Amino acid sequence: MMKNCDSSRSDISPLFAGFEDSVLYSYFEGRFGRGFCNEERTAGAVVCGSFYFAAGDVCAAGEVLELAGGDSKAVFMPCGEGWLSALIERDSSLAVSPRFRTGCGNLDIKSLKSLRDIIGAEYEIKSFDRDLLRQAVAQSWSEPFLENFAGPQDFMDRGFGVAAIKDGELVCGASSYTLYSKGAEVEIACREDHRRRGLATAVGAAFILECLRRGLRPHWDAGNMISLKIAQRLGFELKEEYLSAVREERTKFMRSV
Repeated sequence: MMKNCDSSRSDISPLFAGFEDSVLYSYFEGRFGRGFCNEERTAGAVVCGSFYFAAGDVCAAGEVLELAGGDSKAVFMPCGEGWLSALIERDSSLAVSPRFRTGCGNLDIKSLKSLRDIIGAEYEIKSFDRDLLRQAVAQSWSEPFLENFAGPQDFMDRGFGVAAIKDGELVCGASSYTLYSKGAEVEIACREDHRRRGLATAVGAAFILECLRRGLRPHWDAGNMISLKIAQRLGFELKEEYLSAVREERTKFMRSV
């Protein structure tokens, strides 16, 4: 079984060298997530929310799967050759799932403001506050906004986000899934009965504008084509497609957002 190595992150950081992901950046700065390594320190894992990054010796694939246990929303992020096949060989419930890494090469403030303002008159965009965060943790579709925070107060202290509300109810939002010293990972979700109304684009634009105001680089790692298209509409550029592994329950969830 892998052991926790948060007290000596430098033990596993070389295993993840060259793998670009803002969630990893936040972990190695000591802000979010947990790190693990095997006894020989030849394999490592970083767990942050539903994401399980794995690097080093693929013989430790079984140990990484043990870390996830029965997490039906787990997304396994292979950081090196052989990890994807090693994980799937050991867990028949896993399936390959493409993801899309983007870059913020063409973020135009004027365009972002226009996209933010497309929101319908019946909606209002406002920053997350305690009331909206309490609503978020009470609903399954919006739980990921606080997935890496201890609760609403921790989010207020360390994170930020914007919400689309209607009649006082949270119906869509974009928030900091994780943060590091130079950037933030975008988390975006919309309640099912308010989709296809441009809300995700509007709150996404508002969130990116807030990132830029704070001097932070926004990161958008898309888990499906819908997310990628929204990112591209906002000015992100596709850098590469890569493969992750998810359980069937997660695949159904991802198709629904």
